[in-house]
Amino acid sequence: MKKYIQRVVIGHKKQDMYAEQFLRTNVLAVGWYEVGDITNMKKGELKKVCKDKLPKGENVKEATSVLSRFKDKIKIGDYVIAYKSSNTIVAVGEVVSDYFFNDKDKLGDPNGLHYAHKRRVNWKEKPRMFNRNFLNENLSSTLSVPETLITLEYDIENLEKELEKIPEEEEKEKLVDLVLDKF
Repeated sequence: MKKYIQRVVIGHKKQDMYAEQFLRTNVLAVGWYEVGDITNMKKGELKKVCKDKLPKGENVKEATSVLSRFKDKIKIGDYVIAYKSSNTIVAVGEVVSDYFFNDKDKLGDPNGLHYAHKRRVNWKEKPRMFNRNFLNENLSSTLSVPETLITLEYDIENLEKELEKIPEEEEKEKLVDLVLDKF
């Protein structure tokens, strides 16, 4: 059965802090808290608000695109992959809520991590923190695309089978070393 998978890069700095907060609070979140709650905004209004409220030098086009897709394109039941830029998949989960805005907790607080645009996620307990190369080659290479949010259609049964094959932590390190030795 094919479903949508949303791959979200978890921050560009302090990725381990974001990962810990995502998993601890069962959310997936993106930045640009300055824009405020976008629940009732259409894309045109969102673009104007991004232009008016984001700090000088921010990529308004990227912010508008990511926020719009995060709010409107991700659906309850979609799978999500929280991804670190070091080719590491932090966790895989399933979206269980619509978009919401919360800038009152550690993750969303303007004095904290600044990720106030959120969705609730049921994260799988295992596997976590694994190299994307443990997945099939096509999926693995797609996940490496350098964008904050990408959407792909994928057979979830195959994904589940691939996830089951990912070794436990101590075995992962040995296998990664073997793969790296080939290069």
